[in-house]
Amino acid sequence: ADEGIAERGEELFALSAGELALVSVLSFDLRYFSLLAFGPALFPFVPGVAELAVFGGVVLAAMLGVGLWALSAAVTFARYYGFRLAQVGDELRYERGLLERYDGSIPMAKVQTLSMGENVLMRRFGYATLAVETAGYGPGQSPSQGSEAAVPLAARERVVSLAREIEPFDGAEFSRPPKRARTRYAFRYVGGSALLVAVLYIAWSLAGRPLVWYAPFAPLAFVAVAPLAAHLKWANRGYATGENHVFTRNGFWNRTTKVVPYYRVQNVIETQTVFQRRRRLASVLVDTASSAGIGGRVAAAVDLDAEDAAELRELVGEKLQASLAARRPDDGSRRPDSAS
Repeated sequence: ADEGIAERGEELFALSAGELALVSVLSFDLRYFSLLAFGPALFPFVPGVAELAVFGGVVLAAMLGVGLWALSAAVTFARYYGFRLAQVGDELRYERGLLERYDGSIPMAKVQTLSMGENVLMRRFGYATLAVETAGYGPGQSPSQGSEAAVPLAARERVVSLAREIEPFDGAEFSRPPKRARTRYAFRYVGGSALLVAVLYIAWSLAGRPLVWYAPFAPLAFVAVAPLAAHLKWANRGYATGENHVFTRNGFWNRTTKVVPYYRVQNVIETQTVFQRRRRLASVLVDTASSAGIGGRVAAAVDLDAEDAAELRELVGEKLQASLAARRPDDGSRRPDSAS
């Protein structure tokens, strides 16, 4: 099986032993550690030895975190062992797996969106992943797992190069949301911390105040880092438009850059929440046949200036019609009112 796809077509990518080790270590979602911060609260506290109980809870949470990381690394190692990707005719075909061997195909004609992902550790060391979204399914959704990561992990330059082999696109210069969006994020984090303090204080009072009086106010420490968190969120959001593609970027812990060909666009939606209206912000969703509209799979330009959002919506719509007209048969039998 190891030489099957290479014999049938052109090999585009093979995961080396070093890259397999790296993807196993770096693919853990760091956001899971936020759940462990509440580990000590799950254990009963003994009056008079509350500090010892807190210390024990923190140690236990750290041990659980290391265990989760090791388990995630082992699962990822077994999943992507022997990963190879090749182009066979008009399909992308892959094979991978240690305990159980899998192979699948991604029809080139059904490719809707390319997604390049980089969690915070990958960005630190210059690595990224590439996912290919096809019509009807996003990465990992199909029963056969055919529309999953095309590249589990590689140097970012290599990922971009392979993405351009699948769907040629030019470089993009991203525009960030206006700075008032960053202020909005900071107020949101401060408000969230205050709400958490209120909930903990109520729980602390109902439990008979087993901890020192300042324990429920611990989340206020996050207020000090709220400006930094808001800046990081703002700095990792943006959008760009090219001659044939629209690009979106979102996420700090797991940053995803989406590349959408104009002719694949199904719908362009401009949205504005009540909180966005107060700051004259809006978001633009670029929907394709692979977008489910939930779970963040749809390409989204978030928190743009309201006027910029309207211009982006109009531009993508115009580019869609122009690209469809260019691909329409000369006899005019195809109407440019839907994406293929």
